Amino acid sequence: PDPDGKRIVSASLDKTVRVWDVETGEMLQTLEGHTSHAAFSPDGKRIVSASSDKTVRIWDAETGAALRTLEGHTDWVTSAAFSPDGKRIVSASWDNTVHIWDAETGEALQTLEGHTSVVCSAAFSPDGKRIVSASTDHTIRIWNAETDAALRTLEGHTNEVYSAVFSPDPDGKRIVSASLDKTVR
Repeated sequence: PDPDGKRIVSASLDKTVRVWDVETGEMLQTLEGHTSHAAFSPDGKRIVSASSDKTVRIWDAETGAALRTLEGHTDWVTSAAFSPDGKRIVSASWDNTVHIWDAETGEALQTLEGHTSVVCSAAFSPDGKRIVSASTDHTIRIWNAETDAALRTLEGHTNEVYSAVFSPDPDGKRIVSASLDKTVR
């Protein structure tokens, strides 16, 4: 959802990203060319999407115009999300990496390496200082978002981990993860 909860964004294998009105169900925008994942910026003015074409795109949420294409991943990009201040974007990929980008210029800022298999998702902490990533290597990793240092590897899932996010409290003290091992931790 966008910050005011009036719109949602969806991504589909039909290579479209669509923006919907929550109250009426009306489709407001169709953004063509991307397939994997999409999310609003914190101010609701932009959308970031991830795709099998190995790119991340930034879109104008009102007009549907493509503003920027971020290139650097070498395989399918599985997720993309803005930082809480909207200044950076984090993306995860089948190339086993997490990238951090400047959301204004599109410049690649950091590449986080350490997962030994596909990275399914990546997200910033509420304060923007850390990133959590989930992988098919059965682990969750926590990273310093400013230095690219790996802070911790969380092990315990017995199968692929598809999603992990920080709790919404200001310090992001907890992480919740979902896995193919049929557990949420």
